[in-house]
Amino acid sequence: RWMAKNKSRFIYSFWFIIISFSQYANASDENPFSIKERKDIYSITRELVNHEEVGRSNSGKKVDKVIEWTKLSKYQLRPYCGATVQYCIEKAGYKIPKDVKNPLRARDWFTQDVIYYKGHYKGLYKEKPRLSDIVGFNFYGSEITHMGFFLWEIDESYSRTFEGNTSKPSNPNIEGFFDKKRLKRITIIRKLRL
Repeated sequence: RWMAKNKSRFIYSFWFIIISFSQYANASDENPFSIKERKDIYSITRELVNHEEVGRSNSGKKVDKVIEWTKLSKYQLRPYCGATVQYCIEKAGYKIPKDVKNPLRARDWFTQDVIYYKGHYKGLYKEKPRLSDIVGFNFYGSEITHMGFFLWEIDESYSRTFEGNTSKPSNPNIEGFFDKKRLKRITIIRKLRL
């Protein structure tokens, strides 16, 4: 008698649970930005990687190219990590998301579409970061002060990233564009949705 009375509720609940689990399982297959587009951006990072500044001056052939592209004056004391992200996306032929008020300021990128926050996946579907997602770094306090691109996961504690205006892994006295091994617990990752 109870089953007959609550049959429609039971069926609705059953299907809701099945659909929820199905969406969760397929979350890693959802990709609002195609593999081709992610690879296009990645290929631009490969054109920059391992180019160094001249004497820690925020200058150099590739640095000047990025700064000129983004209209960030090289005489400003602002870092060019955000300019690097903007340059790679636009040079690959895509537009910066409209919600990013100032692409040259790292924290402005992380107002929406955050899928990972300092060691924890966010949201119902727990999406994993993918090649060319935007990564921010929280080195001190709660402020995001640096950014780059997520490349891939190394292990449970570390990810590989690409960054501009960062120190060379083998020599911290040299700055430029480098791939880095970064602790996940200091990273905030925004899904690439342009």
